[in-house]
Amino acid sequence: MEKKDFYTTSEVAKILHVAVGSVINWVDDGKLNAIVTPGGHRKIPYNTLVAFLKLHNYEISDKYASNRLIYLVDDEDSTHSFFRKIFEKVEKTDLIYFYSGTEALISIGKKIPDMIVVDILMPDIDGIQVIKNIRTKSELNDVHIIAISADITKRELSLQAGANLFLKKPFDMNEFKKSVVNGLL
Repeated sequence: MEKKDFYTTSEVAKILHVAVGSVINWVDDGKLNAIVTPGGHRKIPYNTLVAFLKLHNYEISDKYASNRLIYLVDDEDSTHSFFRKIFEKVEKTDLIYFYSGTEALISIGKKIPDMIVVDILMPDIDGIQVIKNIRTKSELNDVHIIAISADITKRELSLQAGANLFLKKPFDMNEFKKSVVNGLL
């Protein structure tokens, strides 16, 4: 079975070597996040499946392993350059850049990232709104969000909106690397 964006309960059952009913029960009990279609079918996002495998100490086969997808949402070229330098040295990561929160939210609807680094102060939709939009969708619960801003007063708002972490610009390189590595594990 190949890596794909969403898996059925039957596919997850085969991967885990359990009965389909067990997977359905895990979804219904909230132990495994899934999207439930209007017809009642349960679709398990790739990121959710991998998180579940890690949580329950399943070995993750190479056929399910893939590069970690990171979205950077910031309206400044200098921040994009900073991230490009960092992530070109980090194996098994793909970085996609966005200059607006609107672009990022549209893209999330098509491809769910593992991590989002979002600037709080942006001209269209600010980072707080981006974070809130992400956190309203259960299929995005496993997305690790790092909020960034030069304005330290935005820290509490960012965390209350649902960010996992807030980092102040300019970044301390060691703190940033540690945050990214911890967010991707």
